[in-house]
Amino acid sequence: MSWLFKTLVLGLVPILAGVSMITLDMAFEKKDLWAERESGLRWLFTWRGSRQAPSDVVVVTTDHTAAIALGQPQEIWKWPRSFHGKLVRKLVEQGATVIAFDIYFKDEGPPEEDQVFAEAIREAGNVVLFEKMAKYGETTYALTPPTASLAEAATALAPSPLPAIPFRVDQFWLFEPSGIRGATLPFIAYQIHVLARYPELRGLLKQAAPEVAHLLPARGDIHPEFGQLQTWVKKLREKFKPPQKAWTVLAELDDEASGLESETKKIRASLVKTYNHGDTRYLDFYGPPRTITTVPYSCVLERCQPEGGGQPTGSRDVFSGKAVFVGFSEQVASEQKDRFHTVFTQDTGVYLSGVEIAATAFANLLEDRQISPLEWWQRVLLVAGWGMVLSFAFHTIPPPSPHRTGFELGVVYLATGSILGAAYLVMAYSLFAWEGLWIPLVVPLFVQLPVGLFGTLVWRYWETHKERQNIQKALEHYIPGPVAQQLTKNFEDIKTTSQLIEGICLTTDAKYYTRLGETLEVEELRAFMNQYYETLFEPIRRRDGIVSDVVADSVLAIWAAPNLNRELRKQVCEAALDIVTAVERFNSLHPATPLPTRIGLHGGRMLLGNIGAMDHYEYRAVGDIVTTATRIEGLNKHLRTQILASRTIIDDLEGFSTRELGRFLMEGKTQPISIYELICHEEEADGRQREAIRVFGEGLEAFREQRWEEARAIFRRVLEIFELDGPSQYYVEACEKFKAEPPQFQWDGVMTLSQK
Repeated sequence: MSWLFKTLVLGLVPILAGVSMITLDMAFEKKDLWAERESGLRWLFTWRGSRQAPSDVVVVTTDHTAAIALGQPQEIWKWPRSFHGKLVRKLVEQGATVIAFDIYFKDEGPPEEDQVFAEAIREAGNVVLFEKMAKYGETTYALTPPTASLAEAATALAPSPLPAIPFRVDQFWLFEPSGIRGATLPFIAYQIHVLARYPELRGLLKQAAPEVAHLLPARGDIHPEFGQLQTWVKKLREKFKPPQKAWTVLAELDDEASGLESETKKIRASLVKTYNHGDTRYLDFYGPPRTITTVPYSCVLERCQPEGGGQPTGSRDVFSGKAVFVGFSEQVASEQKDRFHTVFTQDTGVYLSGVEIAATAFANLLEDRQISPLEWWQRVLLVAGWGMVLSFAFHTIPPPSPHRTGFELGVVYLATGSILGAAYLVMAYSLFAWEGLWIPLVVPLFVQLPVGLFGTLVWRYWETHKERQNIQKALEHYIPGPVAQQLTKNFEDIKTTSQLIEGICLTTDAKYYTRLGETLEVEELRAFMNQYYETLFEPIRRRDGIVSDVVADSVLAIWAAPNLNRELRKQVCEAALDIVTAVERFNSLHPATPLPTRIGLHGGRMLLGNIGAMDHYEYRAVGDIVTTATRIEGLNKHLRTQILASRTIIDDLEGFSTRELGRFLMEGKTQPISIYELICHEEEADGRQREAIRVFGEGLEAFREQRWEEARAIFRRVLEIFELDGPSQYYVEACEKFKAEPPQFQWDGVMTLSQK
């Protein structure tokens, strides 16, 4: 089978995987299980972050701050409706083009209050009121308008349908599904906002679409009567519904509108495309709550500075020529009563409110911008093309040489995959951020890329499996097996093999080894030490350690890991206790030639690599960690202990009986180390041991505070419990020494050792 044929065959794997998954993903779209929407769209918004909202839309919020400022209850429906009338008049005076209330006035209020509000609405001629939509079954809807007096005064009524939590809001309705009204609150508000532009659009449409032009008003300064706007919306939608009609009109308008200002062109295109688009659009959110300019309700009535500074609300610059959405918007999670889950839901639990979503939809219409997903066939073509790119990129990488390791090969493919993935991400982000175009992310990056990478690696691995096995087996005679699996390299590079790791060193030293060498013949010593090493190696390897070095009677073992987590440190301590148990059993079988073993433990960063020159190299650990572990092991001689460990190993470790022995400055070191004794498993410690540990701790504290007599007396109490306790004997002698010759300067409790 030729290499090219294999490439073509294996190239079908990511293509088929991508097309299958994207097809399956689209099948679940209507059930709100669409992976690209649930994850991909959220990631794109997160990476893009907030963007500048149009200045032509303002939210007036009835939050708890406004309620307090006005001396009203937090429940908006309890406010006197004369307040709303005053608000409408203020906004009209300041030049607001449209006022949309995202507040449901379902109950009659005091007649005089309702009358004040209704008169203000009627005089304004640009107020849209919210009406509630309820869904019964799959296709049945009902609209409930506000109170009759307010509804009759409004320019238009419109619902703003949104799903409740936990469903995420990604789209908004342009046209409400019941068909009773026609447009939703954001769209009808947009119609009123651009009313002054309608005569220009009407004049252009006379030539391109005369049957549509006569539906639009000839003058932009005449406020439409109740229901008239919704009638226009329905009729215009009927005229522009056929796709070819809308695009034909747009093409003809482009030829005729060369002299128009860009804002008029944008509004013209937005209106025509909106009527032809469908019932819903994806929202292009601007950011978290309060990204859109927000002014407290009380500031409009009482004149104060809006959040973030800027012009005072009494200035015409704040509302002049702008659309105003009135509703509840809160920044404190516990105070939110009207909230909806969106891509910008914050970790603090703060959601976007309904009025902010309505204002966002309005602003999208104003900018003629939306999030546009690809059509189904475009998605299929995209993932198929992406699969071909992956196939070409992966399978044109030269086949591995006989000496190339799986690690090297994996790095090459991972790097290639990372570059391809990064390039795709950049493309997806750019299209999303600049054009609002939403292309799939989940399937190309989390299905096709791994499938293509894995398939290629399996193929490459199958071809080079025998060669790598031979190399690995050869190196396992030179370095430890687990290390050989990770660090297998080309023979030409073996001299420079090295790896900087986090790890723990365990060093051992056998007491009486020198005397043993004098009493046994060379062959007897070799056989005896082989048995001794086997006794040490077994618990080390059983606990996943690596025997790195053996010199005379000393052993260096290493545990390597990404970090010194608690589980790793516990594993090493278990190994140390197992070694002690195993050596005791070994010594019981050889009572004439015992080898009591001392152990030191320390952890940190070290270098694993080949050390040597010319034609002789040894694979071993290098670094201060190894030296320090050896020094800690040597401290056992001074303290007459068996297992010592640094604080790095013992800190916050549970399940073991330990005690702090103090801070020591080792031979050749410049920094002191806190040393602990590892005694046994916690459940094995009896009452005498626990009491001795507690009393020793009191003695160590008195010693550090230079209370020599008191410290010596406490350490002697420990010796009464355990007569041969080495650390207590050490500190009794130190107390007597310091009492006779107190330490100079500012002594910090560190014991200095002049011998290893």
